[in-house]
Amino acid sequence: MHSMSFLRRPVSSLLLFSITKTAKAQGIAVSSTAAWSSQIVAFWGAVFIGVRSSEQGAVTNAISSLATRVTISYDSIHLYKSLRRGDWTIFSGWDNGLTRMDVIVISWKTPEDLKNLVLQVSTQIAGLTRTWEILVVGRKLTEDSQMSPNACWIQSPRCADFCTARVMETRASFFPLSLEQIDAACTLLQGNLIPIDQIIYNLVVTREFRATRCAYINEVPAEVQQGMTPARFFTGFQHKESNIPFVALSGRTGQFGVSRSIVMACATLMYAMLHLTVAVAVGLMAAATGRGLAVWLMVVRATLNNLGVGGIGGHEAMSVLWGWNNVALYYETMDGGYYSAGDAVGSGIAPMVFLCSSLIPVAEICLIGAGWGYGAWNATKLKPVGVVGHGTLVLSVVVALALSARAAVGVRRRVSGRLIGLRQMQLYTRYTIGQRRTAIPAEPILSDKEVPPELKLLVAVLNNSIDDGAAVIAAMSILRSPSICTAISEHVTQKILKFEYKSDAIVGAAGKPLKTSDKYHWIQSLVCIFLTAACAVTAALYAYLDIPTWIKPVVEILLVMSVAWFSILDRTGALSHDPDTYLCFVVASLVSSAL
Repeated sequence: MHSMSFLRRPVSSLLLFSITKTAKAQGIAVSSTAAWSSQIVAFWGAVFIGVRSSEQGAVTNAISSLATRVTISYDSIHLYKSLRRGDWTIFSGWDNGLTRMDVIVISWKTPEDLKNLVLQVSTQIAGLTRTWEILVVGRKLTEDSQMSPNACWIQSPRCADFCTARVMETRASFFPLSLEQIDAACTLLQGNLIPIDQIIYNLVVTREFRATRCAYINEVPAEVQQGMTPARFFTGFQHKESNIPFVALSGRTGQFGVSRSIVMACATLMYAMLHLTVAVAVGLMAAATGRGLAVWLMVVRATLNNLGVGGIGGHEAMSVLWGWNNVALYYETMDGGYYSAGDAVGSGIAPMVFLCSSLIPVAEICLIGAGWGYGAWNATKLKPVGVVGHGTLVLSVVVALALSARAAVGVRRRVSGRLIGLRQMQLYTRYTIGQRRTAIPAEPILSDKEVPPELKLLVAVLNNSIDDGAAVIAAMSILRSPSICTAISEHVTQKILKFEYKSDAIVGAAGKPLKTSDKYHWIQSLVCIFLTAACAVTAALYAYLDIPTWIKPVVEILLVMSVAWFSILDRTGALSHDPDTYLCFVVASLVSSAL
């Protein structure tokens, strides 16, 4: 036994020495078959992430998030200049505002107040309201005004049945001013019978100051039940907050108990830490593979959705958390208050806070890009071997090309569609504005005889009166009327955009023909699709031919640019992509990137 043990030791030592010497001479042994077998996992991973990241209108990568920050900045600058002039702005699209027009009334004293408020409003619009129709109006307050600067969300329903505020005593829809009261005020204004401040005083004195509450879901029509409102957005967290660690709701009672509200508190710092932690982890995985840059940029938000972010809702969690932080929603108002149930009030965002939030996608791009760049620099090229290698490569290329072709067909079908401009409902007519942002100059409204009198009254109340408090109360009361919603849409489409109709379709604007191809970025979309298909073919050629190694990183960067720009076009273009077109393109791009 002892002799056998003595013999085993030198043999074991010799074998260990031989293995160690071979390992040192050859480095890490890599199997080409095993490497290409992992391509199957990468293929299905790219498909899964592509499906998860193809939600229309949602921000799915850091580049699109950064573009959203730029859009918010431009919107806030536009709103700042527009409100300083006394003008309005409407945010809409081709199928927005199914049951209502949301109105934001901004009241400010100093330029700093206005900057903070328009920045918050722009962030809220970017994060939650892609399918909403939003009118932004404002009033500058005097320094000694008792009103505090704020941005108040109210609603102008398409018809009386769509009102979501109820009188507590009667359960009837709440409108502070009747159509007869508004018509009487318009008559006084047109005849120059009394000063505008006296008209405002009459409106404020005669308006309803009754206790209100938010309507229950069984009290509104099915069209309203299916849509999202600020009240539903807030109250939804009461059922989800155990699964959403970033949002907390707290109750608040107003002075003398005249109102009850819910205040949303968002853990923005915790979200930023989690976001950057996930970005670091993804960057390390990108460094380990050295490929799939587009996949790694997409996987961050797919991972965050599984960590509680997906329950926040909206199109971008970051904009929702920063935009709606410390916003109060009034769910009950008592007699004597000028707020109505369902109103949401915010106090603004400091520019420095917005700048800090904008650094998150920048850091994400740097972390993932650095990790991927390190991995790509140290990657080893292995040609496909056997059935596994060749089959996986052919499968990936065929799928990418087939989905690219399907996306191109979807773009062609989108261009051949009609531009629906009028939607005739049973109780109202809905006008399609067809632009994401449209400026509404206020002065021409007063001088144009064909403008609806309600709009002239609203301009005079906001811009030509003296009493700040009475002007804001009167303006909010007028804006809650269903007639205002239709009047503004009609004014924008006929006087500003000057649409021409044939039946229910838009065929011209300002005397020029207007087609779907003029509103849909089909050329840029086809360029993105062609770029994805070309990158898939290039990746296959790279695997078989002796092509310089720098070609593969360049191809992946082009794919990232293609996916990001296609997503940006979907969010900011006049017409968005069809859902199936967007899905096919994203999956094709990620499969090509994972090759």
